[in-house]
Amino acid sequence: MNARRSLWGVAVAALVIAAPAAAQESVNHVYAGAMLGQSHWRSACPGQADCDDEVAGLRVFGGYQISKIFAAEIGFDNLGAPANVKATAWELVGVAAWPLFNALSVYGKLGIYRGNAEGSGTLLGAKETNYGPTYGIGALFDIGRNLALRADWQAYPSLGGSTLPKMDVNLLSAGALWRFR
Repeated sequence: MNARRSLWGVAVAALVIAAPAAAQESVNHVYAGAMLGQSHWRSACPGQADCDDEVAGLRVFGGYQISKIFAAEIGFDNLGAPANVKATAWELVGVAAWPLFNALSVYGKLGIYRGNAEGSGTLLGAKETNYGPTYGIGALFDIGRNLALRADWQAYPSLGGSTLPKMDVNLLSAGALWRFR
């Protein structure tokens, strides 16, 4: 019985001693942001000479920083509307960041998207919803404790493809995020 109490005493002491160190390592926080950029559509309007395949794109996102390196994000992307197709996407991605300097980090993103594409003009009435992988790379610059600037490139391959042309959409964007601490 004394051995069991001693073991519990050692375990409690270890937790008490480790708690301050764990608190210093903890970076768990929620963040939100918005980015504006340019979508590049490939194969958006085959056979049309006047197809504008670069249009404005917008992303809003929220995330949870799990550790100094890993975060999980959910986002909504308005990928624009070149020619006869407009598209949006919801995404769920994991983000892994590597600090280069004190305030500058690079990151990679990998996850899934749910894309919605809708046709107009000659494609009027055509609507598609599909799922696929999404991935990207970017850089983050911390301005202060709560505010950071961010720039990235992200791909949404194989959007559409049944009643609409199969499209690969890339979004190059820049914006800011706010950490709620």
